[in-house]
Amino acid sequence: MSFMVSEEVTVKEGGPRMIVT
Repeated sequence: MSFMVSEEVTVKEGGPRMIVT
């Protein structure tokens, strides 16, 4: 549910933090 969204949001922010957490 928030997996793909997290990746897209992380890429937009420019910092892998949601994917890491």
